[in-house]
Amino acid sequence: MKISILAWAVRHALQRDFTGTLAALVEQGYQGIHFLGDFGGFAPAELSAIMNDIGLETCAIHCGPEGLLEEHNPAYDYARELDCTFVTTSLSKADFSARHREYAETCNRIDAIARDRGLTFAYHNHGVEFTEVDGVTAYDLFCARLGKNVALNANVLWAQMGSVDPIQFLTTFLDRSPIVHVGDCNAAGEFCDLGTGVAPLPEIMAMLEGRVQWAVLDHDNEANDELPSAERCIRCLRKLVRARSS
Repeated sequence: MKISILAWAVRHALQRDFTGTLAALVEQGYQGIHFLGDFGGFAPAELSAIMNDIGLETCAIHCGPEGLLEEHNPAYDYARELDCTFVTTSLSKADFSARHREYAETCNRIDAIARDRGLTFAYHNHGVEFTEVDGVTAYDLFCARLGKNVALNANVLWAQMGSVDPIQFLTTFLDRSPIVHVGDCNAAGEFCDLGTGVAPLPEIMAMLEGRVQWAVLDHDNEANDELPSAERCIRCLRKLVRARSS
């Protein structure tokens, strides 16, 4: 299992100094980054050279569903040049519970396009997917309609903030989730540094070890504290991983 970070967690730092921020993440110990469509203005081949020089991998590229439905969307070019396996999207609209069937078909169409390019498509959840429909969550119904090749980019924190037990969530969906986003929140449901909130991180990391390709930090922090926070969070992750191996 490799440790990555969601670009959103350091988005302001990336805007100030794109390559410097990537280098800082490597120094902190991150092995990858999950891009969100901002590539610093670099062309795919240029960014690939920068990433190789820095020593940072691209664990996944996130793009809106409309973009991934376009066969020639630049996201696919970046994925190829960056030697990235996964493309991800979200459909977390307020009407998810009413449109989960339609959204599943959208994801199946994206999956076919991604597979034609040698990529794996994974769906990233937020919290709205867990609204109940006839006694089960819309997410359960949605996942049941996904094709067998569609992976999940399970976000444990958003599931928890959607009033779902995070351990039960992972128990149900981990086998389909090569990428898992982890984070922490306080009792009010606000993002906080790993290990300072209410998420059951030791249990979560124990479940991920040996079963996922990437554990990805998800955070939403103050602009001037993004890199210091990222460093505090990876220290927490290292302690949890060491505790598992000792």
